Amino acid sequence: MSQSIYYHTQESRKSILKDPIRCVRDDAWLGEAFYFWLDLEDADEWGIKSKRGSKYYEVYQSEIQIDNILDTVFNEEHYFFWFKQIGKVAKAIMSKTKMKPSLKELNFRIYLQIQKDF
Repeated sequence: MSQSIYYHTQESRKSILKDPIRCVRDDAWLGEAFYFWLDLEDADEWGIKSKRGSKYYEVYQSEIQIDNILDTVFNEEHYFFWFKQIGKVAKAIMSKTKMKPSLKELNFRIYLQIQKDF
């Protein structure tokens, strides 16, 4: 297994994080997940843009096994894989409910399918 350094951006806390914090926002790009950046500059930019409320953020460095990650920002193949899965799940939900699913629901259904496949 290969490992690589990634960066995790979080609001400033009273104490230093020992583990990353899972994003649970309804509008999160890939739904509930741990989000990391390949470059420190990108992690810093994300802190500036997304932590506007508190204006204080920290960037943590992590060493991660990269054999089982989905990089939808910098890997075009991963992005199109994710996009295709979103489309499949959306069609399945709409055919059953006749309603357009939320991004949160789509990502949750994909998460369940991935867990089943592994």
